[in-house]
Amino acid sequence: IPITVYDTVTTKTNTLIDHEYSHHQPIRFGLMFLYRLNDHWSLESGLSYTRLLSDITTRVDGQVTAVSEQRLHYIGIPLNLGYQFRIYRRVGMYVKAGGSVEKMLNASPWQFSLNSAAGVNYELTDRFSLYFEPGVGYYFNDGSSISTLYKDHPLNYNLSIGLRISL
Repeated sequence: IPITVYDTVTTKTNTLIDHEYSHHQPIRFGLMFLYRLNDHWSLESGLSYTRLLSDITTRVDGQVTAVSEQRLHYIGIPLNLGYQFRIYRRVGMYVKAGGSVEKMLNASPWQFSLNSAAGVNYELTDRFSLYFEPGVGYYFNDGSSISTLYKDHPLNYNLSIGLRISL
């Protein structure tokens, strides 16, 4: 009976591999719908697309060996409760708070966040308004091993500018 003997040699290396992520500001586009509950209170929801871009520098034993780019794409649904008050004819100010759920495309993670904002809007018509809205969001860990801006810096400031459709 033939016998096969396998000999394995174990070598130990002290190679240090390091990945450094430099995250860019997210870019988000969306279509938002606002439903007025009364003169002051409203619910807002819609559909959003977000792109997260990061530069990755890989070092082996302190020497740069590769520079690459990570692009992540999300589709999300926000839901906010808002309070608005009119300050002059067609100009209003508002505050809002809520949350969002986003799905990373081509991967399994779901991203959950809480957010709040204060803004100014100008009513073009009864149904359409332009808005300017600085805000803040907190992004919960999505449980994946993918390094993102949301994971490395969960508290983020943002600025939204756009067109809102009121129903």
